[in-house]
Amino acid sequence: MLVLPVITTYYIHGREIKPENRKTRTRFRNLLVLLFVFILIIGLPYLILSYQAGKNGSTPVEVLKWMMSRESTTDSLSAGQPKNVTYGEKIDFLVPQHVGLEFKEPPMISNLAVTDLDKDGFPEIIVCDGKK
Repeated sequence: MLVLPVITTYYIHGREIKPENRKTRTRFRNLLVLLFVFILIIGLPYLILSYQAGKNGSTPVEVLKWMMSRESTTDSLSAGQPKNVTYGEKIDFLVPQHVGLEFKEPPMISNLAVTDLDKDGFPEIIVCDGKK
């Protein structure tokens, strides 16, 4: 019976690589993958927290507490105000009124601009109807 020897030498790009070097390279690659995953899991959220903290002028811990709190923005804004606030008389200077022509089918407004076209001191409303 003919027995062939087992080849234990590997070649990468024409260079001979011994099995010991191959194991070392595999360990090194695994270490690089673990480092990359660690950076993604820990580093990326920390960068986001640091960015938000710098934007708000607070610390990353304060931003994290704010993000994890169950308060809404309106609750945190009104937290310092007393509950029984009395307001003055209601002033009715803003009265809703229809602008433009009557319509049967509601328009699809794709753009709106308010400007003084004829320079008379009163703003005009320019509307773009996407259906027409």
